Amino acid sequence: MVSSRMDRIIPDKRMIAVLVYLTACLQVVGYSFKALKTGSSFAQYLHLNTTLDPAWATNINQIYVGLMITALVLAFFRWSPWPFYVIGTLFLIDSIFRTALGQEATSALAIPGECARYLWFLAIGFALRNARTLDIEIGLPSVRLLLRLGLALTFITHGFEALLQHPGFLDLVMQANQSLIPQQNSTVLATNLLLLIGVIDLLVGLVVLFRPSRTALVYMAFWGAITAFSRVIFAPYSGVFEALIRAPHFMLPLLIMIIEGQRTLRKPIRKVYSRALRRMGFVHTPWI
Repeated sequence: MVSSRMDRIIPDKRMIAVLVYLTACLQVVGYSFKALKTGSSFAQYLHLNTTLDPAWATNINQIYVGLMITALVLAFFRWSPWPFYVIGTLFLIDSIFRTALGQEATSALAIPGECARYLWFLAIGFALRNARTLDIEIGLPSVRLLLRLGLALTFITHGFEALLQHPGFLDLVMQANQSLIPQQNSTVLATNLLLLIGVIDLLVGLVVLFRPSRTALVYMAFWGAITAFSRVIFAPYSGVFEALIRAPHFMLPLLIMIIEGQRTLRKPIRKVYSRALRRMGFVHTPWI
């Protein structure tokens, strides 16, 4: 039985491009500032585990960041897959060496936990390699699956970490409790909240992985933004960069809602996008 064409609409190329560029800029800028300040995982590994001179490790770190920024700039001038492949690979390398450093109890989960940071770049690169455009071709099942896989693995891993009472997550929840609702026994409340958060993250991750539910994606965008920008509250300077690095956590759900093409998924952001374009003086083409 063939489904009605009205159940799926052609993705808006300009809207996809805006979200792709915005997400890439936020993520790369945040990572670049953080890496230049504290060093990338790759540079830290070289400094701590090799006999390489610290000055050389610093130079390699600067080259690493420079390559990422150069790829981002190139992506703006031409829809080519290679800038996205380069950025995605560099973020993957960062996750690998974060795992190798093993400075945290859950460092072994860095690769799946940061999947949303690198896999979406590789998915966009794959789409461009096959079509050289982000129009209807981005609706390829393989591309949609890669985007959902990256987002779902990140939420599933974070949910698993929450169930394991990750110290960093526990500190964030405890500080939020003390700031918003002072409690005499904040540790118990934070532990219970973290268990609840972990279960929800696991469930929404599994739902989006197998089926792009509108409710789950809206929750991911909302919760991803809260958890990302909570870093700013507790660390006003470095927290900004940490929040920007996590841009895919709240931007990818919006991108997936558009790419999936279902009217019920795109409806929550349709009016906001059109209104924003009108206020900026742009004439938005009718939705197909």
